[in-house]
Amino acid sequence: MALNFEPHTMNTTTHLANQNILEWESRLQHIDAMAARANELHGKAPAGSEEHQKLAEIRTYREQLSQHLENAQQASPTGAPHASHPEGGVESALEATGLQLERILGSVLGVDAPRRRKMDQID
Repeated sequence: MALNFEPHTMNTTTHLANQNILEWESRLQHIDAMAARANELHGKAPAGSEEHQKLAEIRTYREQLSQHLENAQQASPTGAPHASHPEGGVESALEATGLQLERILGSVLGVDAPRRRKMDQID
């Protein structure tokens, strides 16, 4: 049996896809923590109130974000992800859904701006 001691090299596209998925998993955990706090503050809001409606929106967007992330994890980094969302792929879907969710959470929690990615801050 021959042993291969060459360093394992990961395809750059696969590496970037994995890095993005890890970033979004972390962001989803942050969103879950914010959602739990929003629910603590406004979970007993009467049905039909603005807070009650925002909490329902948070649950809807959170589920969408989770589904987009699951699609990204299952998609091939070389093709399929870009066909799954009309605005440019799973990454666009994650970004749009995540920002909308963070805006709603921010308004419920009284936080000004949603967390932005490092690359967005450079622009």
